Amino acid sequence: MVNNRLAGLGKFFKPGDELIELRVEVGRPSKHHRKGVVYYAEINLKIGKNLLRATEEHFELESAVVAAREDIESQVNKFKTKIKNSQRKPKRQ
Repeated sequence: MVNNRLAGLGKFFKPGDELIELRVEVGRPSKHHRKGVVYYAEINLKIGKNLLRATEEHFELESAVVAAREDIESQVNKFKTKIKNSQRKPKRQ
């Protein structure tokens, strides 16, 4: 299930990009909780020297994974835009 939900993250990267490492942790924070927010998903994405991290808690495991994926996608978009803008050269007048 986790692999299916996170497979879409590959669209943000090209084969020539920096070294990328993705770690995912899912589970229940404790065994004694039966009600409320009992599942969590944590995604750590390392791009070169930078670490992007998303942590979400939810009533259902799948919902926690989806929410964490959406959070990490927005962070990746922001990171890529930041890199792209820093590489631009201003026009001379």
